[in-house]
Amino acid sequence: MEDALYGGRVECFIPHAVASETETLKYRDVVSLYPTVQSKDPYPIGHPVQHPTPQTLNSDALASYFGIAKVTVLPPSDLHIPLLPYRLGYRLQAVHALAYWTEKRTGLFGDYVNAFLKLKAESSGSPGMSDEDKAPILPISSPRRASRWTRLWGKFCQRDDLTSTEIVSSYEDWLARLTDPNLKVKACEPIGSEFMLLEYRHRYFNQRPF
Repeated sequence: MEDALYGGRVECFIPHAVASETETLKYRDVVSLYPTVQSKDPYPIGHPVQHPTPQTLNSDALASYFGIAKVTVLPPSDLHIPLLPYRLGYRLQAVHALAYWTEKRTGLFGDYVNAFLKLKAESSGSPGMSDEDKAPILPISSPRRASRWTRLWGKFCQRDDLTSTEIVSSYEDWLARLTDPNLKVKACEPIGSEFMLLEYRHRYFNQRPF
């Protein structure tokens, strides 16, 4: 699933624009879709099931599952920016893995999102209010409330397999870490003549889901 987590496109396509007499330049602020998805869309419940033969699935069969798939797709030849929405006409070429859930729930985080959406709307004040007018009424600023509104999604994207650092003083402990199949040793450096510093991570197949 970590392979599927990528950021959106935020680059500037036109660094400088000057409007002609027949043109009007406009600025649009797009509201984050994360809270909407967390409040109104279905979320999986429980642990996923690994499909035993994902290579046999075609587009129609894959669409009947609620889960995450690792696939190879062919983009349209006339697509200037390689975005991934299904509606753009991508063709499925191969399915490599599929994890799906048999239970799901809509509105799983609805109470949280709605509570902070209310606070964010209140902190924005009425149209035409200046920051000085809002200050005595709203002790918590709108950006702070907005960050709490969208922070829930970020928590799901945080890594929980951070690197562990350990200092060992015996040959047996050092060898045990190096030969442990559940650990991936990233660094091994001597500290003086009696100690060894090890940096390692737990391999993904040994991690327990929440």
